[in-house]
Amino acid sequence: MEVSSHAIVQNRIEGLEFALRILTNITSDHLDYHKTLENYIATKNSFFATPKDEKLINKDEKNAQYSLQNTMTYGIESNATFHIKAYSLKGGITAQIAYGKEEAMLNAYLFGKHNLYNALAAIGAVKILTKSPLQMIADKLENFGGVLGRMQVVNEKPLIIVDFAHTQDGMEQVFQSFLHQKIVVIFGAGGDRDKTKRPKMGYCASKYASKIYITSDNPRSENPKMIMQE
Repeated sequence: MEVSSHAIVQNRIEGLEFALRILTNITSDHLDYHKTLENYIATKNSFFATPKDEKLINKDEKNAQYSLQNTMTYGIESNATFHIKAYSLKGGITAQIAYGKEEAMLNAYLFGKHNLYNALAAIGAVKILTKSPLQMIADKLENFGGVLGRMQVVNEKPLIIVDFAHTQDGMEQVFQSFLHQKIVVIFGAGGDRDKTKRPKMGYCASKYASKIYITSDNPRSENPKMIMQE
C-alpha cells in the first residue's frame, strides 16, 4: 500500500496497522499542497517516527529521518542491513545481495538504478515478513517485468520506454538509465499542480535528450499552451 503525503496530513490512515513501513526516497513533489520542501520532507518522515512499528529504510536517502527502534535498512552506497556487494545495470539488473551471513544473486529484466533500489526493498520486506531464504525470494523477481507504466518497455528495436516520471528527479532516474543511447523524449506537466517543477523538468529534458516533444498532460483548468511555455 502506498501512503501519500496527503494521506498522512489528512489522517486518512488513522486506525490502520502496518506490518512493515518502507521508506524508498524523498524528493521534491506536491509543493502545490505542502508549500515548501521542508514541510513535505517532515510530513513523509513523520510516518516513520513511531518507535514500535517495524521499518525498512533506504539508508542512502539523505532526507530520511526515522526512529532507530525496530528499524532495518537497505542500500547500495551504504553498509545497510540489506546491501549490494556488486551489481550491473547493463541490459537489466544483475546484483549480489547480502543480508547477515546470507547472500543471493538477483537477475531481473528491469532498467535503472532506482529499480535496483526498489527490488532490494521488496526482497528485504519479504525476508523480514516471511523469514524465507534470501535466494528463494530473489529468484521470484527473475520473471518480473515491472509495473505497467513504470519503466515499461513497449518496444525493443528501437527501445521505447513509458514511464510515470512527473518530477525532475523522476526524469533524471529514467535518463540516467540510458546514457549510452540517443534519447528522444515526449513529456508534459499536469495542470493545477506544482508549477515550480515545470521549468526544472524542461531543463532536465534538455540536459539529456537530443530531441524534445512537449505535449499536454491533463491540463485541468489551465491553458495547455501556457503550461507548455512554462
